[in-house]
Amino acid sequence: MQLSPLHQLLIFIEDKKETTLGDLKFLPPPVLRGILGKMEAMKLIEKTNDKIKISTGGQNLLNTVLDHLHEKTIHWDGKWRFISFSIPEPKRSLRDKLRRFLEIRGARMIFNGLWISPLDINNELSIFSRESGMYKNIIIIQSNEISTGITKEELQMLWDFDSAKQNIYQFIVKANIFLKNKNVNSFEVKKMIFEYAHILKSQPKLPIELFPSDWPQFRAGILYKKIKRLLNQKA
Repeated sequence: MQLSPLHQLLIFIEDKKETTLGDLKFLPPPVLRGILGKMEAMKLIEKTNDKIKISTGGQNLLNTVLDHLHEKTIHWDGKWRFISFSIPEPKRSLRDKLRRFLEIRGARMIFNGLWISPLDINNELSIFSRESGMYKNIIIIQSNEISTGITKEELQMLWDFDSAKQNIYQFIVKANIFLKNKNVNSFEVKKMIFEYAHILKSQPKLPIELFPSDWPQFRAGILYKKIKRLLNQKA
């Protein structure tokens, strides 16, 4: 998974604590000007004369991704949550907001208006539905099994395991090559760490028991720890 130029630039500025335009030569000038303008508009950096440093907002943006490195393993309680809703067309914006809410929390749509999740999102969804005024439009049902309507294979296809697995395999190959290089600097190490955090952020939000048996994250996690030790050596 390739990091965006914005993320690369933000990591570089954070790593240097304080830098200048002359130091930012790893990006083409037109790209650099566009990204710096965007970062200023988003208040991710602070500029004083010719000096540039990361802002609180910029650090928070990085931390939002890096926090995924410290997430605890989710274990399954064996229950499926079925979320059904019916929201009138005039309230389409609320319906779209609900769909985004469910997707972020790992739920997936089986049929139109019917979603499924192995995670206990009942309390969060109850709060969300009350605050949005949709409490009477949403029903949550729990069950220990799914007997008809969808096969195990079709169920797994609701979550994009193949794409996520490919990202992890690419990281494993890249990390093995990276660890053989004895001349890496702290910026390059931080980019690798951020890339792994970004992979964790984008993988399916599911209990560990529902991932494929050949899931390669354990191998990737070992390599991440080795890369992290390099950062401690650079400090």
